[in-house]
Amino acid sequence: MSSRQPGPAASDTVDSSGLSVAPREGTTAPFLVFGYGSLIWRPPPHVARRVPGYITTHYRRFWQLSEDHRGTVERPGRVVTLVPKSRYHSIAASLSSLSPSIAALSGPSPGEVTGAAKEKCWGVVYEIHPTSVEEVKAYLTVREMNGYSCLSLPVHTTGGVLLSSVYIGTLDNPQFSATSDDGDGLMRVAKHIKGAAGPSGPNEEYLLNLGTALAAIQAEVAAEDTDLHADGRCGDWYVEELIRLVKSM
Repeated sequence: MSSRQPGPAASDTVDSSGLSVAPREGTTAPFLVFGYGSLIWRPPPHVARRVPGYITTHYRRFWQLSEDHRGTVERPGRVVTLVPKSRYHSIAASLSSLSPSIAALSGPSPGEVTGAAKEKCWGVVYEIHPTSVEEVKAYLTVREMNGYSCLSLPVHTTGGVLLSSVYIGTLDNPQFSATSDDGDGLMRVAKHIKGAAGPSGPNEEYLLNLGTALAAIQAEVAAEDTDLHADGRCGDWYVEELIRLVKSM
């Protein structure tokens, strides 16, 4: 995608990042969508502008099974979803009571980063051309059909906070599959990813693409955020640890 983005429409109110944040009277509100998984490196069509951003309310986890893109019905793959921080520990307690073999979740631990960085889930906000909003919504509905629902979340950008649509595999969807964040749990996820593949390609490719895309975001905004790394790392301890484990197999 070209780094030079079209200017805002005359009817738009824009923030300092260049994205439309509110319509003027008599115009339609802009459609903003936040990508935190494959939408980062495979953006939706008809993008008018893009800007990196992060959310602070959820953790990114490979807790969504994929039967349509990175796996099959017989051997589902794993893709990312967002887990509310407010529900994270209750999920741990539930898993522990149902299966003693599953270690309780305790939040980021093995490769935990420090400071504000661990609280941020980075991705990209896309603004869709006004004339193509319905087409893109239909496209995303099909692309995210395997257990995902569309919610609205505040996304922090250098220009301000943008309320964006986000496709999330909610906790009650049939493809949701939580695992512990201890060493055994991460190894189970890594082995699952290593052996799965679907119509969109190997599950491992998805993981590696995510790491590369997040590292690119880190490099893009590192000059404006001292918590970020400009050294080729992706800045997400969980993703980095899974990549390390998968590459070691």
